[in-house]
Amino acid sequence: MNILLTTSPAPNRSPFSTTEKRMPIGVGFLLAVLKQRGHKIFFIDNYLQPSKFIDDGFLQKNRIDIVGVYTDTICYEGSLNIFSKLDKLRKKGRWNGKIIAG
Repeated sequence: MNILLTTSPAPNRSPFSTTEKRMPIGVGFLLAVLKQRGHKIFFIDNYLQPSKFIDDGFLQKNRIDIVGVYTDTICYEGSLNIFSKLDKLRKKGRWNGKIIAG
């Protein structure tokens, strides 16, 4: 399977400090295990550097079967935005993959 793991973008404003930006270590472990199991793995760090991967056709170009989104409390709105865009792609028939949040 082709699997994309991504982080949610950092909020523009937050009651918490968002200046320290590090990849969540759990995502790194997941990437390693999935790759070891023979899956083709992609990673986009939207928290560190936001991208427009949904709008630019990344999922279709790379035949992504599953999108796993790492989310946390301060990234709630950004996560909802990603889920909404992915759902719209599925409803339009432009992508038929699965969405996983964690």
